Amino acid sequence: MEYYETMINKNHAIKRNNALTDQLFQSVLLVNIMSMVSSIACIMVDAIVTGQFLGSDAVASMGLIQPVIRICSLIGPIFGVGIGIVCTRYMGMARIDRVNQVFSVVMTALVSIGVVLSVGLFLCAPLLGTLLGGKTGDAGIVRMITGYFRGFSIGMPFFVMTIALPGLLMIDNDRVRGLVAVVAGLIVDASCDLLNVTVFHGGMFGMALASSISNIAAFLLLASHFLKRDRVLRFSFAGMQWEDLKEVFLNGVPNAIASGSTALRLMIFNMFLLSIASKTEVSAYSAADSAFAVILAVAIAFYMSTSTVCSLFFGEKDRGNIIAVLSRSMGRDLVLLGMVMFVMLGFASEVGNVFLKTDNGDELSLAAFFIRCMAVEYFLMGISYSLSGAYQGTRHMGFSYLLVALREAVFPVACALVMGVLFGAKGVGIGLVVAGFLIFFSCFALPAIKMRKRLSLEAKDLIMLGEDFGARPEDTFEASVSNMEDVMVASNRAMLFFQERNVERRTGFMISLFIEELCGNTILYGFPNGKEKRVDVRIVCETDKQVIRIKDTGKPFDPVEWYRKNNPEDSSSGIGIRIVIGLAKDVRYVPALGMNNLMLVL
Repeated sequence: MEYYETMINKNHAIKRNNALTDQLFQSVLLVNIMSMVSSIACIMVDAIVTGQFLGSDAVASMGLIQPVIRICSLIGPIFGVGIGIVCTRYMGMARIDRVNQVFSVVMTALVSIGVVLSVGLFLCAPLLGTLLGGKTGDAGIVRMITGYFRGFSIGMPFFVMTIALPGLLMIDNDRVRGLVAVVAGLIVDASCDLLNVTVFHGGMFGMALASSISNIAAFLLLASHFLKRDRVLRFSFAGMQWEDLKEVFLNGVPNAIASGSTALRLMIFNMFLLSIASKTEVSAYSAADSAFAVILAVAIAFYMSTSTVCSLFFGEKDRGNIIAVLSRSMGRDLVLLGMVMFVMLGFASEVGNVFLKTDNGDELSLAAFFIRCMAVEYFLMGISYSLSGAYQGTRHMGFSYLLVALREAVFPVACALVMGVLFGAKGVGIGLVVAGFLIFFSCFALPAIKMRKRLSLEAKDLIMLGEDFGARPEDTFEASVSNMEDVMVASNRAMLFFQERNVERRTGFMISLFIEELCGNTILYGFPNGKEKRVDVRIVCETDKQVIRIKDTGKPFDPVEWYRKNNPEDSSSGIGIRIVIGLAKDVRYVPALGMNNLMLVL
């Protein structure tokens, strides 16, 4: 009895500490950063090589080209983000059948759309060249634009797929392959770019062709994942539901608004700068925009990661973890963008020189000015990426759309145009800073207006979850265990939890024994030597049922299969696991997102 009471008194030591949530968010963020960086890295490499070897006119051409490329690439982010959110939500419900149906229909749609975009871009290249470059009055720029579109169209289907696939591979427990594909694509692109400018002299067509070749290489590496036998994701025409495309599309719309608005903004700025100045100002702004391409990709990765992980916990109705995810996302986003701001403020001229090699000092000075303004703007906008992602993951779609539209289009365009009219080309940069302050304030004002509360900086107030969302705290038991002593504490506390809620004594005892056996076996045998051990347990006691969720990052272990195959010589071995699984109304095991995810309904 003394030992039992001692273990009970240690309950505070085994309460959930969000370590697994942090680990999950970090792993999802890493994969999404790789995915987003891969979507623009080749274009950024093109911009650097262009700026160093092909001259100021080529840089201006790249600036005029970028809006169209970003619009064409919208399909990848729309479906890449949408499928991640929808599939993760179904995984939160442990519905692997629905995960594969969504996967199959989206893959079919992506291949079809990619081919259509490829053919359309190739055929429309001369028209686009004339429309975009005609106002410069330079026939050479028109030819450069046309050539780039022709070369890029060849790899368009693969470009679309390389954006969507890394997130899916993460869901299917294959994060390394995404990283390898990104690195391989960059190496191929950089090598082909250098060969183009030093050996083949293919101009802008050659630069785009290099990107196409790198996208093909990256896609082949990503696609090799589906040769694995133990993968969760499986393509099948059987059971496909075309209406799933609508849900995926709607969940990807905020990202489409972001990417589309960024492209539209760049196009408006290019035309505006041409109207009040010249192609020199266009090339300066283009250099600054290229310098922040990777930073934008990382910021969007925060948005995608927050939406994906919040979607998982929204499916589980886990308020605490949703708030924890948003809080950590905003904190990490601000730290990262704050570091970027200080670096860019101090080394703006050096960064500008990487993307714009010119003897025109005024042009380089203007590029550095734009870089400093963008650095401040991105820092001020930082938390809006995390917040709009959390709104999307928790199905506040209207607020997610609104925040993205204000950040990417309404505030920047309005402020830059007004300031541009008043102060000329530099006014565009000043307008971006003003827009940053406006979106920063909006992040706190919108939730306060919606919830009719005072302005607050806390994640629990920004997330806008109703009071009736999820289980009541008094009906929820949560624990994080990392050793056998923690397991015993969690098991004993779970039994008391059920006793306090008048659950049948035998049921409470068997669930307690189930936690002891399953978590104990996981701690003892489920982790490779040297790997941190962590198992999260969450029990919700409802009026007519008990829902048990257990997560860990150890070796894959399906207790349902174990139950079917296990016939121990010792009939008492694993008795808690066998009885609870046998009694459960529903048992679902999903090995995904680098975790074992088990849900039981009794």
